[in-house]
Amino acid sequence: KITRNILTSPRESIEQAKLIVNEMVDIALTEGDIAIHALNGNRSSDANYQHPLNVTVLAMIMAKSIEMSKEEAQLLGLAAIFHDIGKAEITDKILMKKDPLTKSEQSHFEQHSEFGARIAKEIGLPVRISKLILQHHEHVDGSGYPKHLKAEQVDPLARLIAMVNG
Repeated sequence: KITRNILTSPRESIEQAKLIVNEMVDIALTEGDIAIHALNGNRSSDANYQHPLNVTVLAMIMAKSIEMSKEEAQLLGLAAIFHDIGKAEITDKILMKKDPLTKSEQSHFEQHSEFGARIAKEIGLPVRISKLILQHHEHVDGSGYPKHLKAEQVDPLARLIAMVNG
């Protein structure tokens, strides 16, 4: 519901996301292993809606494993849950395509990171979350997108999202 309504009801979606993320952070940082059960929770047939939750759960497990602060984990959680909001500007023809994307389609698809960063700014998410959304497909070797950044150029939280997003 949060990702579906982000463009039409951004304030409400952000508040709902904060509640979910804060609860996940509290569980992940104190109980840890219970969070893995959320991965099996929603059997939705629409992976585009289930995926952000799974990425968030995995990010919280990683936050626990590296003893991340609660504040950083909350930031990470919000960025993880919204990491693909830019896909709202990608056509279903591309998102749902079963065959390999053409070069043109792949190029358009890769813009979802930039679209998402812009949307994040427009709806009032913190600047760092916008940055994390922009960088969530960057790889330490520079092979990612959209800017082909290398290791130290990528925010550490964006690197973590990229790892669990794969």
